[in-house]
Amino acid sequence: MHVTPLFSDEMVAVGNSAMRDRFASMSAEEAFASSSLLVHTLRLDDWPDWFEVAGLGEVIPSHRVPLDDMSLIYQGVLDGMGVGLSQRRYVQQDVADGKMYLLSPAVLKRQRGFHLVCLPETVRKPAVQAFIAWINARLQDDANR
Repeated sequence: MHVTPLFSDEMVAVGNSAMRDRFASMSAEEAFASSSLLVHTLRLDDWPDWFEVAGLGEVIPSHRVPLDDMSLIYQGVLDGMGVGLSQRRYVQQDVADGKMYLLSPAVLKRQRGFHLVCLPETVRKPAVQAFIAWINARLQDDANR
């Protein structure tokens, strides 16, 4: 297989403007413990691992909302359902636009990442080469913002 690395797995804690104000008024441990955590059902270790990276130890949230898709977590954060962990790349523009807020500077970095994978003979096709160039240019543009 031909593998093109796209970006690393880097999770950040995000909330909407109401969460930002709430988090500003109490300690991080209290704020996370009293929040609903939006939890990806296929990534159950993310919150405990993120809390450890953030230096918050074991936080017991008041409520967990299990969701099986990152887009549901994203929308839940925007709608004020709770706080979520998201790929830093996915929310970078929304944070810059003020739609979402980083609730902590902590970043959970995993060894895994996101890759474009195709057969070796497929990668030589002009359309596939154009797509790889396009997606890499988009990722570079996003990184430069």
